[in-house]
Amino acid sequence: MDLLSKVEFLKIDRKKYEYRYINGCWPTISYPALNGIAGCTLLLDQEAFDGDIVELELKFLDESLHEDKIKEGDTFDLYVGRVHIAKGEFLVIM
Repeated sequence: MDLLSKVEFLKIDRKKYEYRYINGCWPTISYPALNGIAGCTLLLDQEAFDGDIVELELKFLDESLHEDKIKEGDTFDLYVGRVHIAKGEFLVIM
């Protein structure tokens, strides 16, 4: 299952460019059907910073758990630890 998503990385109180998001990050994903699931982000633009809006691909360890639960247009949130880093929307499910 391939999930193309649009994500807005939130502006977090820290120095500009102190943190960047790259391919292979494993944040926690929460969406309407499931909360707190680990997923991998694959950025199409290779990197992103706070405040950036990007398209990315999401991957899960066990994609079969999500196939019937994720719907195009659903929104989701990304967390690292307890820090809310981004919000997004599932655009295309293949």
